[in-house]
Amino acid sequence: AYGDNYYEVRQGNFIKGESFDGHGGGAAVSLYQLLDPGVLIPLNLVARGGFHYATYATEDQTAAAFALPNDQVNAFTRVGLRFAGKEPVLYPDLGLEVSAWFERQWRMQDDTYGFNNNPYRINPASSLYWVYAGINYAFTNSGQKISFAVTSGGSTDADRFSAWRLGGVLPLISEFPLVLPGYYYEELTAKSFVHLYAAYDFPLEPEHRFKFRIEAASAHLDYLAGFEQANAWQTGAGCALTFAPKKKNFEIVLRYGYGFNAIRHGEEGAHSIGLLFQYDFEARKKSD
Repeated sequence: AYGDNYYEVRQGNFIKGESFDGHGGGAAVSLYQLLDPGVLIPLNLVARGGFHYATYATEDQTAAAFALPNDQVNAFTRVGLRFAGKEPVLYPDLGLEVSAWFERQWRMQDDTYGFNNNPYRINPASSLYWVYAGINYAFTNSGQKISFAVTSGGSTDADRFSAWRLGGVLPLISEFPLVLPGYYYEELTAKSFVHLYAAYDFPLEPEHRFKFRIEAASAHLDYLAGFEQANAWQTGAGCALTFAPKKKNFEIVLRYGYGFNAIRHGEEGAHSIGLLFQYDFEARKKSD
């Protein structure tokens, strides 16, 4: 439910009349082949294929004359080489990954939607490709933690549904989140990009339950047609107060972000606040 919502954002303006709800689901099959058995750091070949079905519905503020896309059935394949890896948690204590990926997407039917005088086209097929390198490391004694990641990606025949979307601060929204503090969720739409991210955590008391986090991200974008901005670089920074009990079975994050280049009312600069929560159902097993 609502997992396929689409939000139209152009030059910092949230276009509510062209945004709509989306619901759907799908299935995929994945193959993980270890290429260097017996070596401390694994190198895996990852192959994945599947399909996704989405249906769309108007929101209260969707324009009456705005025609929604038809229901979509999409098929995709992804192949990649992953050296090492990281846990899919909010802020991993330990992780190292270098990987390269290619994904091909097909739609069972091409389509147009929007206003009759200016319809948007959904392409029948598109490709995405990207490389990722990142490290997460926590110093056990001091409780400090550092994180750094760089991601670079491109596309061919991208449209509004397949182009790269950057912005927001949800670290688990995708396998490779393109975080930009202070920006709307998926505010920026690009054909290709380079994204840099860094963060530093330090404890506020001896038991390391409360920590303060500082982070920053910057991206250089080649915008999708219709989403161009004067500045190719987009940068945001933020801070957060995190709490996790001794058992580490949950974590709460209260955060603030500032988007230096996010356009609001014709000027650059935007603020955001958010609350993140994570519960670890396997924390008891780990403690045992």
